[in-house]
Amino acid sequence: MVTESIFQETLQSKEKRDDENFSGLARTIIIGVGGTGKEVITRIRQSIIQEFGNLANVPVIAFLQIDTSAAPPSWRPKQSDSEAIEFKEDEVIHATVTHSAFGGDVTKHPHLASWMDESMGKYELSDGAKQIRQLGRFSFFINYDKILMAFNKAFKKVNDTTATEKLKEKNI
Repeated sequence: MVTESIFQETLQSKEKRDDENFSGLARTIIIGVGGTGKEVITRIRQSIIQEFGNLANVPVIAFLQIDTSAAPPSWRPKQSDSEAIEFKEDEVIHATVTHSAFGGDVTKHPHLASWMDESMGKYELSDGAKQIRQLGRFSFFINYDKILMAFNKAFKKVNDTTATEKLKEKNI
């Protein structure tokens, strides 16, 4: 897969890593949106685990997976240690929307009506946005505070001063 090869090229071999810049690793929050996004960041997690042993060894990298569907994806990682690849509760944002959240009538909300088609109000977003951009955008709008809180938590994690100390302790 192209994404994996690009990611692998980004991770330099251990022998060539420079201690001063944290072994070639930048503080990073990797965000996957939707089912495809989850698949991509799961593969990235696999690559990190293969390279560094486990995710705890690279505390300067955090993950967020945002999806409008609370159902588990049909795609599952192919690795015997899938428990290590699974996302923790604070890494997953279920950005679902029920009709009660906005009444199902877009015309009653002028701030939505300027960009959201009236027919979008009929959809229930607990089972996914169905690849409809307006529904995904609406879900982001409704769940903004929840998404922002999760992002800020991930940001705090990767910028924690002890994260760089952990990298040096592990000699990464």
